Amino acid sequence: MLCNRPIFSAQTVVEHSQNLMKLKSTILFFLILTAFTTFDIAPNPISANGIYTLEECKVRMESEIVSVELFKEYSIVECTFEMLNYGKEI
Repeated sequence: MLCNRPIFSAQTVVEHSQNLMKLKSTILFFLILTAFTTFDIAPNPISANGIYTLEECKVRMESEIVSVELFKEYSIVECTFEMLNYGKEI
């Protein structure tokens, strides 16, 4: 004799769709995060309309470390930038 009960309850379907949405949001977050970490903060020399420097920039970013810890309700982001001044000290 076959049972006419559904295999999944409505609550299970809702929980599954919520978990799927969280997964999609997390993947999107990491895609956006990695897209912006590939760009340098200031090219040398700076070439943008309306921005002019008197001298060539002698400060260069040597390294950049971005660490992200994800938790259920929040996240912790730590950024470390190592800059090096190749010009005269001020």
